[in-house]
Amino acid sequence: MILSFLKKIEMKKEEKINFNTFSTIFQKRGAIAIESTIKYDSWEIAQDPTPLIKNNTFKVYRGQKPLDLIAYCECTNFAISERVKLLLEKNKISGWSCYPIKIDKVEENYYGFHITGVGGEVTNRDKDDCVPMFKPIKWDKKGWDGSDIFRLKDTGVKVCTDKVKDLFEKAKITNIVFNDSYSKLK
Repeated sequence: MILSFLKKIEMKKEEKINFNTFSTIFQKRGAIAIESTIKYDSWEIAQDPTPLIKNNTFKVYRGQKPLDLIAYCECTNFAISERVKLLLEKNKISGWSCYPIKIDKVEENYYGFHITGVGGEVTNRDKDDCVPMFKPIKWDKKGWDGSDIFRLKDTGVKVCTDKVKDLFEKAKITNIVFNDSYSKLK
């Protein structure tokens, strides 16, 4: 099960800039998913992770194998390995922050991932005010803050530039999907 919409988006300015939606894979064979030891609202944490910064203990929800990206037991948030953190820092990728977390029975260092970059507002929500799933998503490009990683405003749609996608693919980062087979954002 893929945890978020997977779409390829394009933005035209003076040059063509390609974007990709991305997601962790919740049921990748053996991959762990984690849950916090405290109750929280996933959308509120996506906006402000302070409760998880203060209470940073997690337990394995399912699976046995920690990969580079680890899904939380809800679809909005995830953790990254130290390898991913260092890769993002070294390449000066913008639009994110992180906080250390402790995962019971996992020795490696992991970090809760917080997307700080903002994309524009979706301008073609459906009649139920939801983001379209199987047709192009239109969004206000003036609202994009220029970050390499961002969410479309007021949605859970996670987006990155081709710079990030290429970096992750070259480094063989595990448990992430970039997919343009559903639609394009315009």
